Amino acid sequence: MLDDIILYALNGKLRRRIVEILSNGPKTTHEIRQELGDSKPVYRQSINKALVILRKANLVEKLYSEKSNKFYYNLRVNEIRIKFNQGQLTIEETIIKK
Repeated sequence: MLDDIILYALNGKLRRRIVEILSNGPKTTHEIRQELGDSKPVYRQSINKALVILRKANLVEKLYSEKSNKFYYNLRVNEIRIKFNQGQLTIEETIIKK
């Protein structure tokens, strides 16, 4: 169920922070790691795992730039609306970027 995948993807602090970083535009894994800062070291493997989960939830896409010969990650959505009704959380709407 996509609702569960999206809610799971947004459940992790690191994944939410990556979504915040990507809301400013596409970034490479290295750029994401730099923006996370050094206050609490995050390993590349943790970032990659988080990006895989965000991609499975269709929140992030992986793009290749021939010009720079690098892979970039881009946030696919502008807005996610979560509805809480009778003890049930559901994704009401996901607005895809254009």
